[in-house]
Amino acid sequence: IKTAERHNRKLAQRFPLLADQLDMVGAWTPEKVLEDERRWRAKMDDSERRLREKGDVYRGHVATIMTADVLAEYDDYFRRVLPQDDGGYWADYWWRALRDLWPQQAQQMCPNAQYHAVFAKYETACRTCGRRLTSLPPDACGGESVGRESNRVAGAGEAGR
Repeated sequence: IKTAERHNRKLAQRFPLLADQLDMVGAWTPEKVLEDERRWRAKMDDSERRLREKGDVYRGHVATIMTADVLAEYDDYFRRVLPQDDGGYWADYWWRALRDLWPQQAQQMCPNAQYHAVFAKYETACRTCGRRLTSLPPDACGGESVGRESNRVAGAGEAGR
């Protein structure tokens, strides 16, 4: 209720000539605020679920190249260090494990694969998966490192200087 009142008060201050007509031009009601919050929570829950599923896929790939004991150590580390209720941490943790342990598979599953052609104009390698994006020799581009600065193509972005 307070959110709706505050919003309506700000609208009235901003548009004083329309203050008496707020009901017709978009005044908030407590029901509208609750509906917006419900929709927002549903979107966040859906996003959380999709990230959790993505993390499960990455974990499944990592599990194919690890022994059960090592996988249990990775799971234990995640439980001890990272928040359990955040699907983003789950997906990112297993993505990094996949990228570090099985780079070829990570490059095939890169979440930014659709942008590789765009990245190739400015980078020598994808910062997400490490895939080499240019056909230039490593010496001309500063090496194959995926680091921020050494990853830049020589002269890229300097056209206006």
